Amino acid sequence: MSITGGQDIGIFPVPSELTVAQAAKMLGIPKADLIELLDAGEIESYTFGNQRTVSATSLRDYNRETARLQDEALDELTQQSQELGVY
Repeated sequence: MSITGGQDIGIFPVPSELTVAQAAKMLGIPKADLIELLDAGEIESYTFGNQRTVSATSLRDYNRETARLQDEALDELTQQSQELGVY
């Protein structure tokens, strides 16, 4: 019996290190934008020779922090709207 309406789902492990291309795809952003985040130290990465890898843990932490900041901004906008009587 399947919980997805007849389609089996697969569970794939996430490696602890990702290529820059894989990490950009997971975030849904262009590779160049991710490289800017890596260069700024927003997301932890390592370089081995000419290969740069991204820490999956750091990527997850960045995603969580970004979501938290977005939630805070939305809460603040909601509060300001209510104070101004804008619905």
